[in-house]
Amino acid sequence: MMRLVHLNPIEPGTISGRATAGYDCQIDIVYRNAVDQTYTSDLAGTLVLTARSSDSSLSYIVPATDLVNGKARVTIPGGDLTDPNGYAMTLVGTFEGRRKVLANGVLSLTEEGIPNLDIIDTIDTVDLTLDYDETCDLDITLWEDSAGGTPYDLTEESTTVSAAIYNSKSGSVIMPFTVTVTGANSVALSLTVDQVNSLPPACWWNMQVARMGGTTVVAEGNVSIVGEITPPLPVSVFNYDYVKPATFADPAAGQIVHGTNTMNHLQVALIDNDATDQSATLALLKAGDNVQIGATVWTIQTLGLNAGGWYVLEVLPIQQAAPTGVTPVTFSRP
Repeated sequence: MMRLVHLNPIEPGTISGRATAGYDCQIDIVYRNAVDQTYTSDLAGTLVLTARSSDSSLSYIVPATDLVNGKARVTIPGGDLTDPNGYAMTLVGTFEGRRKVLANGVLSLTEEGIPNLDIIDTIDTVDLTLDYDETCDLDITLWEDSAGGTPYDLTEESTTVSAAIYNSKSGSVIMPFTVTVTGANSVALSLTVDQVNSLPPACWWNMQVARMGGTTVVAEGNVSIVGEITPPLPVSVFNYDYVKPATFADPAAGQIVHGTNTMNHLQVALIDNDATDQSATLALLKAGDNVQIGATVWTIQTLGLNAGGWYVLEVLPIQQAAPTGVTPVTFSRP
């Protein structure tokens, strides 16, 4: 059975139900505060059953099963339920800093019936590993059952899906995902490169489905962010002697060599034409950055540092710039 318990600082709530003698009784409890919002702290609950025929008492712990949704569960072994007159129920927990009675009620017994069905409301644990300097794109399919035979219907009226990254489990949101419903039971979650780069190396995530009946966490887990964040590349303009020999040639200090037979490669010396070492800035270059001479803009495809002391940049488009000689060269990141 499932029971909703409203936490009232003035008087206990109510909790009653009916169980079948001889069968285990499982009670799922959902805690709500006085303004009907989910109560997300662990109340360390205890359920006390007092037999109405003998005044003997039995106690059972009520552990939290889903703090995000305020859920807890208690299981009473069927062999404990023997009083035909039923039991007084008292739910006790730690609320607002002190131990108090949260709810009262009666557990009645019936001698005939079917066993309680053990319906387990579990949250899938899905740990994520993301890469710094990369976008995050996740395609998720939701199912009602672990076998993947019954789709989780997202077309039901007033159904919304949300997902976010938290600083810790039961912590606060630090980055919401962009959520796009892509099918009757599928969603896409995404984060931009800047959003991924803003995350700490270790955090937590969950995904929730909200319906008219309430909100359910359907997946959660640890998030690990690996790799390194490439330092930003400031727009940099250096003077170089841009030369276009007929065949490949190693650049001298101050030169950019762009051979006619290798127009997809720029060979850039570490020392510019003003005799300044630009190796620190050139080390920041990565695929996707731009190099510009005059009106010609190349996009770097790959790059590597030659042992001789210059960078080899594979670029597109495969064409040479118009001016030659000493000219300003701009390095930038779009």
